[in-house]
Amino acid sequence: MVGAVFLLFGLLSPVLAKLTPEILRLLPGAEQLAGLVPPPTLADAVGQYVKNLGQFGVILALLMAMGAVAQEKDKGTAALMLVKPLPRWAFLGAKFLALAAMFALSLLVAAVATGGAFSALVRYDLVGFGHLPRSAVFACFLLLLLNALWRRRGGQRLFPSAQLVFVFIAVMVMSGFPGQQLVTYLYIGLIGAQHSATPENKYVETFFEYIPRWLVPSLDPDAPAVRWAFYGLPPGHSIPWHDWILPLAVWTPFLLAVLMLGATTVALLRRRWADEEHMLFPLAHIPVEMVSYDGDRARLPRVFHHWLFWVAFAVPVLLYSKNALHHYLPALPETDLTPDLGIVFPGRPWNQLNYFPYHYYFEMMGITYLVSDEVGFSLWFFWIFRRLGGVYREMFGLTNHAEFFEHQGLGAYLLLAGLTLYGARHSLAETAHRARHGGGDDSREPMSAKLAFYGFVGSLAVIVLWGHAIGAAWWTVLAVMGIYLVSVVVLTRIVSEAGVFAVWTPFGDQERLLVRVLGANALGPRSITALSYLGYKIRDTASLSAANVLQGFKMSELATLRPQSVWWLTAAALVVGLFASHAPSLYAIYSHTVPSLGWWPKGSANSLGSGISRLIATSKTFSLGNYGNMALGAVMVLFLNFMRQRFLWWPFHPLGFTALMGPQFMGDRYGYSIFLGWLARKLIVRFGGFTAYKAARAAAVGLVVGNAVVLLTWTIVHYFHPISGVLIIE
Repeated sequence: MVGAVFLLFGLLSPVLAKLTPEILRLLPGAEQLAGLVPPPTLADAVGQYVKNLGQFGVILALLMAMGAVAQEKDKGTAALMLVKPLPRWAFLGAKFLALAAMFALSLLVAAVATGGAFSALVRYDLVGFGHLPRSAVFACFLLLLLNALWRRRGGQRLFPSAQLVFVFIAVMVMSGFPGQQLVTYLYIGLIGAQHSATPENKYVETFFEYIPRWLVPSLDPDAPAVRWAFYGLPPGHSIPWHDWILPLAVWTPFLLAVLMLGATTVALLRRRWADEEHMLFPLAHIPVEMVSYDGDRARLPRVFHHWLFWVAFAVPVLLYSKNALHHYLPALPETDLTPDLGIVFPGRPWNQLNYFPYHYYFEMMGITYLVSDEVGFSLWFFWIFRRLGGVYREMFGLTNHAEFFEHQGLGAYLLLAGLTLYGARHSLAETAHRARHGGGDDSREPMSAKLAFYGFVGSLAVIVLWGHAIGAAWWTVLAVMGIYLVSVVVLTRIVSEAGVFAVWTPFGDQERLLVRVLGANALGPRSITALSYLGYKIRDTASLSAANVLQGFKMSELATLRPQSVWWLTAAALVVGLFASHAPSLYAIYSHTVPSLGWWPKGSANSLGSGISRLIATSKTFSLGNYGNMALGAVMVLFLNFMRQRFLWWPFHPLGFTALMGPQFMGDRYGYSIFLGWLARKLIVRFGGFTAYKAARAAAVGLVVGNAVVLLTWTIVHYFHPISGVLIIE
């Protein structure tokens, strides 16, 4: 029914745009009005559809309310329930409450998308960042407090544990949009090159002719959609919404196909990872522990009753609150939570250890406590290993250390993706067979075999056709998406098994890697331009939704929710989050102007244009030495995997090496916090045993929850009382 409403409005919009002048000509006395209506265009049809979106909420509410009772009557279940001593008002009231809860959840998802998009652009406070988003933890914490208050008044809890997990999943899977996945790349990326074009950089001559006119709001740097975003709205003018209707209508299907591709990929691998390999999914356990109660009469969840939870909760709350107040009361000293050693070694080779960071990220400390000993150890060990590797290379006068290690990361990712797919070959083949021929039991799977298999193939086909339509050769789009899928598979495995809060991969610029392999001449400027626009929207991996989707599937298993219901919840949250991000993002850009946005969004305005120009002009390809470095990374993963399977005492995990061979800032940012979390776990298990370890889990959860609550609270305060700077760098 919901799909029918969207289909109806989608079909009627172009028809109304086309027939409106004809209808006016048929009306007596309205012939002159018909002449005032301009010839209909594709933009008019899309604009009509967007305007109709505002009516959807009311129409869907009516249709779903009608269908809720009608379907029960048609199936005969209504009569079955009403023959029992059940009042009619109770039957209708339950339906009403269920629908109200569903619409309230939709509003919550839209609110997170709206507030998160605005905050990410204006303040660069990323409420939806990472794979355990603070927005989801914060929303769940507030609902738990409502439960406690309502229970204290003598009533039953408003939100059972299963519903709270449901809410957490919905907010978690779409939080990447107001994180980094969408708002800091999509909108400014469609106007930044036009504004930055000068006679010196020759953007216009180099690649503007290859940009389809309907892909961006305008190619004219003086057009309102471009100029007003950087210089402000003239008095008496409003945001040029009309100029954005067609580009967003073009980009939205592509983004939906990318989301579907990621979701179906992890759905195809879920059985292998969760049921056969029994991965830990440490991030998925945190929200489930948050909402677990001891009996129906309990006012607070079990973990909230432990004093260690509140002690750990208070640590980030007090420290970040003091730092936040410092912006309003400069006399209050600020605690530096991202210090480094400064200059310790004046000369080579040990100068590579200068400015050695020891940052305090409380989320990462708590999460690392929950992962296995070998994973935690490997993550911080290979961070140090990489740092010392720079010292070793410096001894021999070698340079470009970051490139050397990132090329090893490329090889490590490629091999680990290959090993993952090889290990899952039987389950993938079985899923493909059941999708084509039927049979099998999908009751424990979030997606049926047909939906997962054909959803993957269909979404990939849509992306390839879309990329070809904007100017790229079809095989180049397929190659870029193949690189993207390597990132999806390996990153999701790192998040699921190692619990890393945020992961950046060495595959950030897929189109650049393709140019380095094949050369710019083999692709041509048209394909490079199209691939750059496409790749720029899927570049960020720190908030990749596919990893969050798989976490949601695992949470549904831990909370004994119906898997299929969780998938449809996930799909709805992704769609609502995507659409809800458009308007507030554009409002933030035009009401504040790009130069006044947060440090990252304003700095990204010229990155796409300069990147395209460099790729078209480059003659650089991977050298034999570069491929040798990739092979070294692959051999290292193969060796670590072999030793781990052969010897139980082997302490190094290949995921640790793979994760830390990405961009260096990832290890520098989280490495010390990972070490502290691992050390705490090691000491507690060593001297207190399993009993002490289990009790201290409350402290680990407290660090994560306290960190999320304090940062979201001050983000809201900063919205009404702005400050310069941000509380936390991602």
